Amino acid sequence: MISAAHAGYKATRQEYWSRLIKNLKELASYAEDIEMDLVLEPLTQYESNVVVTCNDLVAALNEVNSERLVGMCDICPSFCNREPIMTYFEKLGERLRHMHVV
Repeated sequence: MISAAHAGYKATRQEYWSRLIKNLKELASYAEDIEMDLVLEPLTQYESNVVVTCNDLVAALNEVNSERLVGMCDICPSFCNREPIMTYFEKLGERLRHMHVV
């Protein structure tokens, strides 16, 4: 399980998003080599400004485009974002592999 830490307030989305995708592609490539799945976890807006919504998660998974990179739903970020938990099931489908229930 991995998550994207806070990129800092001075970084633009374009700057940190390209770094995120580059790093995730490298990790996913290695995960493919060793046949291991990586689970990307969205964080709350209090912890990160990179992957905090289901849409952020879906965008990252789509851009990396690796069967070894999947997502999860932590109900705390979805609560903080006022996102229905079912959004993760609907948008991720089989790419939803884990759930945190607090």
